Amino acid sequence: MRYLYDFIKLFHFISAAILLLSFCYSSGLWLCFNKGALDRILTQTASVIIPCALFQLITGFTLVSLKRSELPLYWIEACIIGFIVAMGMWFLFIYIYSFFSHKIQPVWLSITLIACALSLLFLVFLMSNAPL
Repeated sequence: MRYLYDFIKLFHFISAAILLLSFCYSSGLWLCFNKGALDRILTQTASVIIPCALFQLITGFTLVSLKRSELPLYWIEACIIGFIVAMGMWFLFIYIYSFFSHKIQPVWLSITLIACALSLLFLVFLMSNAPL
């Protein structure tokens, strides 16, 4: 059972690193090519971010179910809320950038990216200080 947990945790960690790097790459595309990066960011979102996010959910819930008695409820709730906020802010960024980038100030896009980044940092903090 321990080997299964470690195996799933390894894949959870790798997909989290890929997800974080993909967020950073897409944010960098937006910063460098403000208007012309939409297609590349949408491709990155569809091909990397969404599959890794789904994989994070599946492996995260599996890890919690394997260690359910050792994890406090507040930690599990904080992880779920942090994940929802991070993904929600990312999809809000995509939505605003896709449909309203010509009408809206770039500061609103920056705010959504900053909120997403803070939520991801919060998740990294939670994962590195997991009560195990």
